[in-house]
Amino acid sequence: MVMVLLLSLNSPAFAEFFPEDPSKGERLLSSKGCVKCHALNGEGSQFGPDLVKINLGDTPLDMAARLWNHTPSMILGMEAARMIKPALTNREFADILAYFYLIKFSDTRGNPVRGRTVFAEKGCHLCHPIAGKGRRGEPGLDEFPRNTSPIFLTKGIWNHTLDMVAHMAKIGMKWPTFMETEMMDLLEYIKANAKGAEEPEFFKPGNPKEGKRVFDTKGCNQCHSLRAERAKEGVDLGKMVPIFRATLTQIASTMWNKGSDFSQDGSGTVRYSEVHIKRDGGPSGLSLLPPVH
Repeated sequence: MVMVLLLSLNSPAFAEFFPEDPSKGERLLSSKGCVKCHALNGEGSQFGPDLVKINLGDTPLDMAARLWNHTPSMILGMEAARMIKPALTNREFADILAYFYLIKFSDTRGNPVRGRTVFAEKGCHLCHPIAGKGRRGEPGLDEFPRNTSPIFLTKGIWNHTLDMVAHMAKIGMKWPTFMETEMMDLLEYIKANAKGAEEPEFFKPGNPKEGKRVFDTKGCNQCHSLRAERAKEGVDLGKMVPIFRATLTQIASTMWNKGSDFSQDGSGTVRYSEVHIKRDGGPSGLSLLPPVH
């Protein structure tokens, strides 16, 4: 089976099986009997290695190669358990790989007590009060969705970066940097004070096929390439997979920290005299970021 996969993964037909719902992979792991031997993120059988905690590589070929190396021991294990070896189609293999990729983004829970300190030290309270509105109409924490997630934070950071840069430039504030678990702790503190309506889409797995469309329509491909395809100026995101394989909150933290790139003097402080405000609210000389929803 693995040899067939190795040969077929390079075929044009496999490209047609771009996964649309990673949760299908989770269901396949159960229906194909994989969970009889393997745990998923610490839950389930301990007979075989935890499929979330081991390194399965970054591409379908990486995973196929690791399956090949593991095949002899899997056969012995299935014979001992009197299991019939399951068959996998190309599409099923793609769905399972997508689920493995998705689940590695899971976060450990932060500490809301430390999060309260982060909220104060990073200056978040200067714009976002615990309740009510900020001086410029910014939402208080009580308006945040009760199920505030890393996706919510990342979307907010992206959509409001230029506005925040402009405001910090105006008041001469240094752009704060988040380290280690600080963003996770802040998220838990926000959730402890959030009283807004829940947003169900925050818990739905992303659609990789739809993600590719968003990558193109939002203009990400104007700067970033994916494994040497298209743009050449920015970082090739496809080749940076090992670095970007972080938790969702770590990704939010990374996106926030990139805001310091707008600094003109290298100190992290954005000077108002160097970043002028246009009528549309964005700093001059900077392209308006396409909003994400």
